[in-house]
Amino acid sequence: MEKPLITIVDENEALIKLQAVLPPLGFRVRMFLKLSDFMSAPEKTSSEAIILDGRSAEALILLTESGRLLSCIENRPVIIISEAGNMKIYQNFPSKYFELPYVLPMLFRFFQENLPVFRREHMRLKTSLPGIYCHGEGCHVAEIMSLGTGGAFIKTGWHQLENNDLVRIGIPLLGMNKELEIEGRVVYLIEPNEENKYLQGVGVCFTRPETETVCYVEDYIRYFLQEELLKVDRACVNPALNFLSLPI
Repeated sequence: MEKPLITIVDENEALIKLQAVLPPLGFRVRMFLKLSDFMSAPEKTSSEAIILDGRSAEALILLTESGRLLSCIENRPVIIISEAGNMKIYQNFPSKYFELPYVLPMLFRFFQENLPVFRREHMRLKTSLPGIYCHGEGCHVAEIMSLGTGGAFIKTGWHQLENNDLVRIGIPLLGMNKELEIEGRVVYLIEPNEENKYLQGVGVCFTRPETETVCYVEDYIRYFLQEELLKVDRACVNPALNFLSLPI
């Protein structure tokens, strides 16, 4: 299934960091730095949700109040992310409003609840970590291609597991000096073919993870995203933006 596409219109360049953190969480991102460019784009209605900064939202509201029917915002969630104290401006506009500084997991939960194509119970991160899994008497080296608080996807290589197999997994959380050791159950299989570029692996649901383990995964997701944010050109970023300021 194709990842949901999120369109961001950001005239203030306050939301550029979202380009860095949304893709690892399972989204595609299309960015417009001018509302006029978004309005003239032929593919503007193809996204599953739209995120607007304050300036873009105010301009779009004026267009709506002028009587123009804006098909680009029909039948899809609209999120406005703006400075504190501006909520009254948007209260009659069909949207969800977040104030800066905001918390990324709140946005993630909103997508969980409002995007039919994105039904994830747990926050999950695309990654590439070395790992090991054990089944029965054997242990095998593997790549952990995604990791979340509820489970992981393991690229298995030659050794194929079966649905409902129980496994023990070891995952070093690189950069944190921590290692997860956790048990799980295979819940789906990916067979190699041309369409998935011959990927082979299994999805594992963690069974009764301890609170400490869940906290380690949450910490790693936060750490990974913060590392991604460091790669963003700070010269183009509103320094007031800090959507990882509260715990996940």
